[in-house]
Amino acid sequence: MEVVIKPTLRAYFSEILMLILSAIAILAAPLVPESYRSYWYALPIAVIALSYFVSKRAFVLTLISLLPSMILFYLYGPLYAALALIVVAVEFYMLVIYVRSMKYVLSDEGLTISVEFPLYSKVRSIPKNVIGEVTVATDALGKLMGYSEIIIKLRNGEEVKIEAAPKELAEKVKELIT
Repeated sequence: MEVVIKPTLRAYFSEILMLILSAIAILAAPLVPESYRSYWYALPIAVIALSYFVSKRAFVLTLISLLPSMILFYLYGPLYAALALIVVAVEFYMLVIYVRSMKYVLSDEGLTISVEFPLYSKVRSIPKNVIGEVTVATDALGKLMGYSEIIIKLRNGEEVKIEAAPKELAEKVKELIT
């Protein structure tokens, strides 16, 4: 029996939400009246601070998107700050490509992990006799959105985490291995 697990984009909801908030903060730059321009910096700083508490990945994404807009706003003005929307669009595109490129195949032989980016691809095979223990973890947001994290502990002490697996498949994987 073979089970194919592809991560869901729903699991990256917080990162997508932070990118949307970054885009809103960038779009607000040209709309700020001249007398309040110095207060505009509070908006991206607040989004960056909020993303820090959401996740490390969301923090890095918002920092990369909002830092150039703040620099452009300071050096050239609010219209140039809107150019940083290109960075947000590229980050969103890369996040979607990342999620769509991951594939985990669990079969009778073991686990095969494949990553297929446009310019890079890699396949890793883990034999079934190396797999030690399988744990399925679901946090509160995962229960709401319908995804789980599968943690596969290998006999050599290494852990393989399958993030954003659909909940039904996660339980099937646990039954298949144990």
